[in-house]
Amino acid sequence: MSDPAVIKMKPYGRVSIWTYGMSRNFPGWHLCCNRQASSFLIALIDAMLSAKWPTKKTVPLVADAVLTSATGFTAEPRYARSFEIRFAQSNERGLWQLEERDGQISLSLGEDTIKELRKGIIDLTSGEGDYSIGDNPCLWFWWEVTKG
Repeated sequence: MSDPAVIKMKPYGRVSIWTYGMSRNFPGWHLCCNRQASSFLIALIDAMLSAKWPTKKTVPLVADAVLTSATGFTAEPRYARSFEIRFAQSNERGLWQLEERDGQISLSLGEDTIKELRKGIIDLTSGEGDYSIGDNPCLWFWWEVTKG
């Protein structure tokens, strides 16, 4: 079951997550979003951190070439279609599990790692990025190239 406050939240803004596959350049998955989506994702994570029990939320994604262009890498990206964030609220504070299945990214997080995700999204709102969190596979943060 998910927290009622999290269930009621309606996603807004543009979020894109993609990978370049087995490329040695920029391994893992990449996240970029516009300011509206950043605001939503920060509010979502805050609601998850305040929840009384483990919770999850699925966020729709867009295949947006403008967002993808933030890396400056010219390889053809493969886009995910949805992004499920799971907050475990367990003793596994450093839990990081990123999986892709049929175009859906599922990210299971503990308390420490969900706070890292939150910080990465906040950094995007101030034009910071070009770094990753997590391991095997990691998640990169990229700022939006144009105003959104």
